[in-house]
Amino acid sequence: MILASALLTWDHEPVAALDPNAAAGELIALTNLNRTINGLHALLVEGGLNATARGRSDDMIARNYFSHQIPPDSTTVVDLLRTAGIPFRSVGENIAWNTAPELVSVQRASNDFMNSPGHRAQIMNARYDRVGAGVAEGLPKRMYTVVFIGAPTEEVPVAPPPEPAISPTQEPEQAEPPVSPEPPPIEAPSEPDEAPPPEMPEGPSEAPPPET
Repeated sequence: MILASALLTWDHEPVAALDPNAAAGELIALTNLNRTINGLHALLVEGGLNATARGRSDDMIARNYFSHQIPPDSTTVVDLLRTAGIPFRSVGENIAWNTAPELVSVQRASNDFMNSPGHRAQIMNARYDRVGAGVAEGLPKRMYTVVFIGAPTEEVPVAPPPEPAISPTQEPEQAEPPVSPEPPPIEAPSEPDEAPPPEMPEGPSEAPPPET
């Protein structure tokens, strides 16, 4: 299942370059802080998800688009994860961009995610246990991508129950054979999860001009 949320913000203040790797790490830290203070477990950082998220941000900057559908074939992060061989049982992606100053740009992206019901639902989804983030710059714009997954549940072997003691006059009971749990299936990426995601702007050029 894929949950998709997109966010676009506008800011007139001048910006300077930042370190994309440090910015991605800060965004993950803020994401986990927001989860833990709301009673959820922190997400584990996975290198493959970081690479996927960074590739998404780089691509949107390089080709000047803003969408969960990747042109020209409208593929999604689900396709990228499958191509990369990253297993999952659920997937989510948050994207945003802003032109805030370097020192506050990451915090602005995190705040905007948390202030948007669709993005907040992604961050607070208890089914996710892995995360990766990627940041790219095309000044004055900075693009932020966060990829969430719920990793497949590993099958745990079930030990057979101990045999009961049998007295000479007692017939042995027939025990039911142990049943190994089936891993949950990967849900179709086209189906919504909980609340439907907010509308996704197709590109920064479609954003209304800021009020002066």
